[in-house]
Amino acid sequence: MEGRIDKFQVRPHEALSSVLEVLPHMIWCESLEGNLIYGNTQWMSFTGPTCTRSNWVSRLHPEDFQTANETITKAKSSKISSEIECRLMDSQGQWLWHLIRCLPIKDENNIVIQWLMSATNIHSQKRAVLMRDEFLRVASHEFNTPLTSLKLRLSLAKRTLGRTSMPFGETQKIHEALTDSEEHLDQLIEMVDTFLKVTRRDNKSLIGEPWPLELSEIVRECVKAKSRGFKSANCNLKVEIQSGIFGNWDRQQIRKAILQLFDNAIKFACDQEVFISLSENDGQAILKVRDTGPGLKACDLERIFECYERATDSRNVSGWGIGLYMVKQTVMAYGGKVKVTSYPGKGACFTIELPILDENRFLQGNYVQ
Repeated sequence: MEGRIDKFQVRPHEALSSVLEVLPHMIWCESLEGNLIYGNTQWMSFTGPTCTRSNWVSRLHPEDFQTANETITKAKSSKISSEIECRLMDSQGQWLWHLIRCLPIKDENNIVIQWLMSATNIHSQKRAVLMRDEFLRVASHEFNTPLTSLKLRLSLAKRTLGRTSMPFGETQKIHEALTDSEEHLDQLIEMVDTFLKVTRRDNKSLIGEPWPLELSEIVRECVKAKSRGFKSANCNLKVEIQSGIFGNWDRQQIRKAILQLFDNAIKFACDQEVFISLSENDGQAILKVRDTGPGLKACDLERIFECYERATDSRNVSGWGIGLYMVKQTVMAYGGKVKVTSYPGKGACFTIELPILDENRFLQGNYVQ
């Protein structure tokens, strides 16, 4: 196939052809053999006017080549649509981030005859995200040292207080104030640690050091740790915890995920009922946190688990939009699932499912799942 081909194998309607030309996206169509059948003006400007094959794969950044090529190849072999973010080199030699989509074109017999491809320039958005993550990474590192030092000084102050000759009533008040300060400081340190994990985008760091644990015990600890928060939010708390549920998890990581769900209920279910339950079903630990709060819209049920996404106006409820994202990433790192069911005005129910160990295997020391 020689020269530039500017028509589909089956010529599109003139109106559709005009639309494809004015779109800001690069649109091209390729045969099953990879030959270029059609390319709009944006595609030709990006690749150069002499391009006769759909050679976008050869323009992939070396770091993106394997993942992008495998994703699109798998989609084509499965005859399904797909998309991926990657960097492409334009005709001037610049690497620009694009969102690549591929869609199978089928005939009346439902047989794929061509592939419709598109590339949307997301370079500015991607750079903004990378700059934000870099800022959070640097800021988190800068905060870490003084926060750790402050925590040590608070601990020293509490120990020193116990050796003073002050009246018990006065030392008790100071001790309570220092304990409160330590709790708030721990929350701040945990937030900084969360920012670091988010910027790394590395689920392996969320696994931590898995060890056989009883989840029932951890959930009870978390309920106790947040009892003051539930009381301050005037939540009517009800708890049902099944004992003897064991699994291989990192205590700190699982604890953080559970506490985040509790914090979410405290934040959005003030003056409402909150039900916390832990049970076992078919080899899975089932943790549910259900409230009778304002609930969620259907369009927000998936979005709230994305990084920096929130379902409410930031002017009404504070937050960074990373808590539920970290919950999902942590649970998925252990082979589990997290989901939410909700209706506006009828509350929400967050459910965590985690694979567990048989109690007998736990007691016998056979921890391999």
